[in-house]
Amino acid sequence: MSVRGLDSISCKVELVTRLERILGTCLSDTIRSASEEEKKSILLHADEAKQHIFKVLGSGPVKMEPINWSREIKTGYTWPVGVYYFKIRSLTPKGSDIKIPWEISRCHHLLWMAEAYCLTGDESYVEQVISQIQNWIKYNPLMYSVNWTCAMEVSIRAVNWMYSLALIGDSEAFTDRFAKEVYRSLYQHLFL
Repeated sequence: MSVRGLDSISCKVELVTRLERILGTCLSDTIRSASEEEKKSILLHADEAKQHIFKVLGSGPVKMEPINWSREIKTGYTWPVGVYYFKIRSLTPKGSDIKIPWEISRCHHLLWMAEAYCLTGDESYVEQVISQIQNWIKYNPLMYSVNWTCAMEVSIRAVNWMYSLALIGDSEAFTDRFAKEVYRSLYQHLFL
């Protein structure tokens, strides 16, 4: 076992089985038993997330195309990628709020899309969950971005990913290759 994630899985089924052991097996049933009002809310938020529309810390709706996981949407400041996480906070200019990229990178919005998939079976929600996780991994190398600077943020993101993955586990778009990629990143999340 190492920071590189040598503890691995062989396929999607293995990852989903591990997640179900941790989180339980009735998550989808819980979502499907929601009230009609709750279902409408889930679908509304999921559609916003699918379009990359975020409401962060009182910002109102902001479309990020593409999503920039290191950008502060109020001032436009972008923390550099490739700087060791201990040094990131010292780069924050006055007036910029480091909590904004953290909030987006918590990935609460992935849960809306995973729940919408459970309600509708619409694979486009799964495709967005997978695409956004892969994009996050690509632009946030382990310990070298603003999104590794706070252990609480790292753990919130990992939990949101785990629940989202458990909810989309039966999707055809969720491949063995993606399962291995996201498992490696989740394993790395444990190190902070």
